[in-house]
Amino acid sequence: MMNQKQLLNELCKQGKPLAEIGIVPSAGEDIYELINLINRLGPDIEVTDGRYNDLIRDGKLSGHTLTIEGDATQEALERLFGWVIVRTEMPKWDAANNQYDGVHKGFYYWQEKQPPQYYPDSINGQIKEMGLSQPETNDNGNDDTITYVLPSIPV
Repeated sequence: MMNQKQLLNELCKQGKPLAEIGIVPSAGEDIYELINLINRLGPDIEVTDGRYNDLIRDGKLSGHTLTIEGDATQEALERLFGWVIVRTEMPKWDAANNQYDGVHKGFYYWQEKQPPQYYPDSINGQIKEMGLSQPETNDNGNDDTITYVLPSIPV
């Protein structure tokens, strides 16, 4: 039987840039059960417990939370959450003129075109917010030119 995350590992080895995501669970949710549920969504997303982060609301510290962090393909985010991200060449900052001037040719980052729109039924109501973390470990800065097909997974 294939390792559940073998596809994600293989895509990363081939040079496919992965999006690093951060997830804040809804209040009172069992973070480890949520991690298990998210990891069951497909072979092209993998999350684990993250770190404690300060929650800042209206410029004031409002608490701390343990987050969930992980990697996913662009395709997984759109399929699972309606979250549309695209590869965009990195803008070049001109410090002398205090403005962007052109792009760094051949160096890409993830640009959000549409935030998460929905959640699968198995995790609906358990996520407070999701976001991208950039730059990330499994993002080589290249354009995303590698495509894949999800394998059939017996139920």
